[in-house]
Amino acid sequence: MEPAPRSPLRKTAPPPVTPIAAARKRPRSAAATAAPAPKPTTDRNTVAAWIFGGLLAMLLLSWAGVKTVSSFLDDNARPRPVWVEIKPVQAQMLDGRMVGVKVTLQLGDGTDGADIESYKPAIAAVIQQIGAGQTKESLYGKDGMAKFSQQLRESVNDYLEDHEMGRAVNRVNFNELIVMPVGEIH
Repeated sequence: MEPAPRSPLRKTAPPPVTPIAAARKRPRSAAATAAPAPKPTTDRNTVAAWIFGGLLAMLLLSWAGVKTVSSFLDDNARPRPVWVEIKPVQAQMLDGRMVGVKVTLQLGDGTDGADIESYKPAIAAVIQQIGAGQTKESLYGKDGMAKFSQQLRESVNDYLEDHEMGRAVNRVNFNELIVMPVGEIH
């Protein structure tokens, strides 16, 4: 057999195979010879979606912050209730006992404490009249204090309405309510 003719492009002999070069040419396992996994590419749509999501999250957080601040400001701007204290009143109840009552009236919106100031003696007389119609059992019975408070509120509002003040009282709070025992008569 004749040796193969030499290619005109190859003028030199191939380099000798060294042990390192032989190791490089060894066959690899199937996993190693498989095509490498493609590198993840950043798609423009994916980047745009992340940017849009971030902007949306920032917008929602800023909206929540504005709502929180505005609700705080609204709470502070809300008118505070006005409370008017009436001097202590004593009355003799139906069962002969004495009752001492000191109340504070919560006024409705738009009513100022100065508007009620001139009516305080008359309101004290109304409280004395309602207190005189009570007994120990009616005050300390089931819902007795709530009923007494409601009677006071309705009577004071009726009085103020007769004097063109409107129904100014929203709530009656008791600061003191003392029922004194019946004294011995000699």
